[in-house]
Amino acid sequence: MPYEIQKEGRCYKVINTETQHEHAKCTSKKKAEAQVRLLENIVEKPSIKGKGTKTPSSWVQYYKEHTKGKKFGTRQAVNDHMKKLSIEYKKQKI
Repeated sequence: MPYEIQKEGRCYKVINTETQHEHAKCTSKKKAEAQVRLLENIVEKPSIKGKGTKTPSSWVQYYKEHTKGKKFGTRQAVNDHMKKLSIEYKKQKI
């Protein structure tokens, strides 16, 4: 991206010439040059739409398999069920 240093009175400002966005408004020449170096070295990551699905951990898979079709009346019932499953899961791992 093209960045430009412009002098305004006793100050310097750093501007992106394509978007006219100011990155530094009133700074010293030394700091403005450093800002331009930093901005030019930034590597932008390509944006990927729909990055895909993240693979769930084995605990999440275990929990989903053992709660299919179950309906819980209260939050406490969910917590109790989760505690019971976590104990079973840990025993299975050992």
